[in-house]
Amino acid sequence: MWQTFGHEKAIRTLSRSLEAGRIAHSYLITGPAKIGKTTLALDIARAVNCSSGGTPCATCRQCQRITSALHPDVRIIGLEAARSGRLRTQISIEQVREIQRDASLLPYEGRNRVFIFESAEKLSGEAANSLLKTLEEPPDNVIIILVASDLNAVLPTLISRCRSIALRTTPLSAVSEFLV
Repeated sequence: MWQTFGHEKAIRTLSRSLEAGRIAHSYLITGPAKIGKTTLALDIARAVNCSSGGTPCATCRQCQRITSALHPDVRIIGLEAARSGRLRTQISIEQVREIQRDASLLPYEGRNRVFIFESAEKLSGEAANSLLKTLEEPPDNVIIILVASDLNAVLPTLISRCRSIALRTTPLSAVSEFLV
């Protein structure tokens, strides 16, 4: 059961890829703020690790642990607080290097390791270039998902290494119908 609402085209495309066994090693999910980009990224993580395979079931241990943010093979990387306690303004090269170390390890519990970079447009230049190396030679069983609200701020070489999924606003009529 996909948690993502209003983006049926993206879900159909991902479902077909999963059924065909052709899941990409990296995705770039773009769209306006608060539209469901991270929700879709987590749906991908559930789908590639779901015990029932294919569509995320939301009931197996893998899906539940991902939903609860307790799965050891799924990480969200963002503008976390620095040691000073203040939020970072960029995703640092240290954060990317930590992910590269983790990506070199086999999955601990699931079938795949999934790394979700929220605010990918905030990758520092060094971090983006370092991540590029991982995207060019991805380890087996690793999926990297970049989430960005501003596609123009993402390094073009990163864009070219990822399968793009552009999310658009959901029509108000569809939202109303869903809620009724």
